Amino acid sequence: MESKKEGGWVHYKISLQIDAFGLVFQIMWHLFENDEEIRKDRELLDEITSCDLGELCRRQRGVGCCP
Repeated sequence: MESKKEGGWVHYKISLQIDAFGLVFQIMWHLFENDEEIRKDRELLDEITSCDLGELCRRQRGVGCCP
């Protein structure tokens, strides 16, 4: 697993090394890369991680909203 800190966010990424797990993960990724639900989740994740952390906290309490 790899990680990268970006401001208040830490992004984790599963390493795609050529081993049994990496191979299975790559196959699964290709099977689901065009799935509509996963596409929607990716868009929501992009929206959430583009928010300021303070704004995100207020949004979760129902005060204000991210663009």
